[in-house]
Amino acid sequence: MDDAVESPSVLRLFEVHEDREGHQITRRLTLVDTDGKRSVCLDGLPIYVYETDDKFAEAICIAMLSRTELATDVAIGGMT
Repeated sequence: MDDAVESPSVLRLFEVHEDREGHQITRRLTLVDTDGKRSVCLDGLPIYVYETDDKFAEAICIAMLSRTELATDVAIGGMT
């Protein structure tokens, strides 16, 4: 099959700089701000990324973390 097109093995939807220090929300959750974006990482894996100045996206993220019980309201309060 000489016509076969190779697909990329990894697609990056966003970049998270692991060398950046983040704000520890809980033992497993870290908040990282970089280049105008905020990433919420669970055990080092970004689970939610949004623009730092997007208050609506931040509210959705906080609701998601609370609803899934990944963080308490007290821990989430430190995000804002």
